[in-house]
Amino acid sequence: MVALAILVLMLLIVFVPVNIGINLFYLGKANADVQSGSTLAIQQIESDLQQAIYVYPNAQVPGVTDLPPYNGQPPYYQSTVNPCASAGCTTGLSSWLEPSVGSTPTQVCAGATMRASNPTRLDMILGSVNQPTGAANQSNNTVTPTYVVSYYTRRLNPMINYSTTDPQNLMVLYRFQSEIPSSTGSTAFQNDLNLLSTRYSGSCSNFWTQDYNGEPDLTYFSNNYPNFCWNNRAVGINMASVASNAVYAAPPAPTPTPASPNSFFQPNTSFTCIDTVGDGKIHRVIIDMMLGEYDAVGAGSTNGQQNLQTVHVKQTVDLPNVH
Repeated sequence: MVALAILVLMLLIVFVPVNIGINLFYLGKANADVQSGSTLAIQQIESDLQQAIYVYPNAQVPGVTDLPPYNGQPPYYQSTVNPCASAGCTTGLSSWLEPSVGSTPTQVCAGATMRASNPTRLDMILGSVNQPTGAANQSNNTVTPTYVVSYYTRRLNPMINYSTTDPQNLMVLYRFQSEIPSSTGSTAFQNDLNLLSTRYSGSCSNFWTQDYNGEPDLTYFSNNYPNFCWNNRAVGINMASVASNAVYAAPPAPTPTPASPNSFFQPNTSFTCIDTVGDGKIHRVIIDMMLGEYDAVGAGSTNGQQNLQTVHVKQTVDLPNVH
């Protein structure tokens, strides 16, 4: 018995430090990954903004949304009823918070909407400079709109209820890129991705302006117009947008109609748009993001639950190509 006790003690002496070392390794790896991943994400967003020739407001911006086509209203449409109420969706939270039915979103129509802000979304138009040859023509440079780019956050799987402790259904920052609809020759695409002032005049809003509970889903465009649109994660494969205040319990019965439905999935991320010149255009964007990554094995936890390692990054970007 004495020999067995000594053996157990020796095993403890050996394996406890090894286990602590393994846990520290995975914690350190998650911290290093989220640090490097957040740097890459900020660099990508900053690069896009410095190429942008126009940035759309994502909230009510003084001097910008006071003007047409906003006329003092926020820039997005938010459904005030369950978008799946008459579409045969599943019941419960995933029904209410589901942003689409199959591959086609339910259009948000007048009479069941509210205009909403979403400071966690960022939309812009990138342009290319046409430089005529010859010294005499250098002052005649023109800028041609080339792409629409949007950054937005949604659940990895919008059909599954969100949980703050479920690393399998993270809140993920996406980057959407599309050709300018007017240059594609596709009427259906132009109607769905309407960038003109008429996007606010129809009986149903076009898909690009829709936000279901603060969770836009622009994968509709990459699924239906793959020749014109791309939709990819803007952060590493295991990285999440921290959403400490996101709703993950069912809205109150009866038929849920929350007072502020666009607050359901607001992550701890914001893009603050500012008109610094007073010309009705956005010339500065303040990026404020909290990103995280779960460690691989639940290192350091008492119940094996994976821990989220987080980093908070902030960057101010001036837009040199907005005139």
